Amino acid sequence: MTAFWSIAALLCAAAVAFLLWPLWRHRKTSGRWSVLGIATALAVVPFAAGLYVTVSTWDFEGGEQAAEGMQLVQELARRMRENPEDVEGWRLLGRSYMQLGQPLQARNAFRAAWVRTPNPDNDLKVSFAEAMVRTDGSLLLSDAGRLFEEVLEEEPDNMKALLYGGFAARELGAEREWRARWNRLLELGAPEPLAR
Repeated sequence: MTAFWSIAALLCAAAVAFLLWPLWRHRKTSGRWSVLGIATALAVVPFAAGLYVTVSTWDFEGGEQAAEGMQLVQELARRMRENPEDVEGWRLLGRSYMQLGQPLQARNAFRAAWVRTPNPDNDLKVSFAEAMVRTDGSLLLSDAGRLFEEVLEEEPDNMKALLYGGFAARELGAEREWRARWNRLLELGAPEPLAR
């Protein structure tokens, strides 16, 4: 965030200098400053700042929270390197990376939890499979797809398994199956963007 404001300040300074240059040349030829010109040039900075704050969609508070969240995740990753047998820690780290939109790191964290879990539960299966698909879509028709199918056998209303299982069925041309899975998603109250 500091870098953003530093660059913004430099751009504002450049804009003011750009506007003052012809005023300075005018002073050299006429011997006097244009008061209106100077006032207009100096008004650019507060006007630009006010306009930016008014029309910007940037969430200043959310941006700071995201930075803090990233620091917490980095701290958790450091703790996991020091205590690699903490299965729940690996799962939390994987979920955190998914929230941050870093599926490759999430996949690695879920794999670490997977190899340390003798009997993985459905939550770990779905999380690991989703991270796999998000890093390599072809895995939907192999390793990740098998995990989603295992979950659907035990938990037929698991929404993520229905979603990805529907994608797999569609890829395989099993129209009745993917339609049934996605219709079930709608019945279960899929979030609006997904429902559309």
